[in-house]
Amino acid sequence: PAALYKEALALLELKQPQVAQARLQYLVDNFPQAEETPLARERLTVLKER
Repeated sequence: PAALYKEALALLELKQPQVAQARLQYLVDNFPQAEETPLARERLTVLKER
């Protein structure tokens, strides 16, 4: 899960928000108990508001 979250952050830096959003959603859906899941949810909220 940590790698997925870091990958999503890198994708955001590379101006690929749709791919980053997909990675974050995968993390939230498949690893609900992971330490990074709350952070991923926050990022998803911000991305969906854009």
